[in-house]
Amino acid sequence: MMRYCSPTRNVGRWVTLAALVTMLAGCVAPISTETADTGYDESGTDVAVLEAPPSLPDDDQPPCPQDGYIWIPGYWAYQSGDLGGGDYYWVPGAWVQPPQVGVLWTPGYWSYAGGGFSFHVGYWGPHVGFYGGIDYGHGYPGNGFIGGAWQGDQYSYNRAVTNVDAALVRSTYNTTFNINPAGKASYNGIGGVIAGPSAQEREFADEPRVAATPAQEARALQAARNPARIARVTAKPSATNGSTHAVSQTQVTHPKTPATPKPTSDHASTDKGGFSP
Repeated sequence: MMRYCSPTRNVGRWVTLAALVTMLAGCVAPISTETADTGYDESGTDVAVLEAPPSLPDDDQPPCPQDGYIWIPGYWAYQSGDLGGGDYYWVPGAWVQPPQVGVLWTPGYWSYAGGGFSFHVGYWGPHVGFYGGIDYGHGYPGNGFIGGAWQGDQYSYNRAVTNVDAALVRSTYNTTFNINPAGKASYNGIGGVIAGPSAQEREFADEPRVAATPAQEARALQAARNPARIARVTAKPSATNGSTHAVSQTQVTHPKTPATPKPTSDHASTDKGGFSP
């Protein structure tokens, strides 16, 4: 049974930070094969909130600090207040060492269905699965992943969409894609992105999954403790017109890292040309 959190009424149990950590530790619900009119629905999700997450902020990508690291996009997480209500807070994107060779990150996403917003946690797996059609940027255009790929036990970076220094990484390629930006919508469903998984993404949903790494969990906890990451919202999508009225009451700041120019020489990399995931 779905449980909801509201800023005006405590319905069921409140979403706690511990619940978020538990989800990140690997409590991933199986993906349903049904699509709701309001967006893609995922069965088995038992924690939701009534307010829509804010739109996606600009999340600059710093240079990859070490060969083999993979970019994990930022996302809105949620924690309840001690006296009721709750807050969304921004967990910024980061370069992360994958838990094992050959895995890629499927980002978590929010979806609207049944009158509330549910968060579907991200996970590592052999392929990038469905993540709500959300355009997180930096190689995550809403479906699939174009930021890099594994070739054997070596991870190769797509210079066209990732910020890498050829002096630090061993293998790169340069493949451009014609992508129509999907805007800043942060959730799947009414007022957000209306999308469902492809047949291939449904197949990927049955593959083995690996939970977020301790470094990822620590980063989420750090963001939760930073008041500057908080954005409070006061409303939910209208059932009559499908619009979303999410009002930011607190300024959310996002540290900016100056972008490093893309390398113009392949002297320290192995170019894979059209090699793609």
